[in-house]
Amino acid sequence: MLDWYRANEAALKAGDFRAVQPGAEPPERKPLAPAEEAEPAPPLPPVSTPAAVPDTRMPEGAGNTYAWIAALLLAVCGGLVWLWKRQRT
Repeated sequence: MLDWYRANEAALKAGDFRAVQPGAEPPERKPLAPAEEAEPAPPLPPVSTPAAVPDTRMPEGAGNTYAWIAALLLAVCGGLVWLWKRQRT
């Protein structure tokens, strides 16, 4: 490829791409001799499917239930504090 570039360098730098000549064909690849051939890869172990795992995810609305319980307890406690303070005055 370097020889091709040197032969066409002037045309490439001038931007005259129609004047660029093709280079020589690449040399033929020699097949590998039997001694040079790579060893075949060992076979892969069989893929096993995992055993059925129970679904331990929380149900969709479970997080909301705890939030509602916490809000209700907060409201009840707030109401009790309000009543207690009202009786003292």
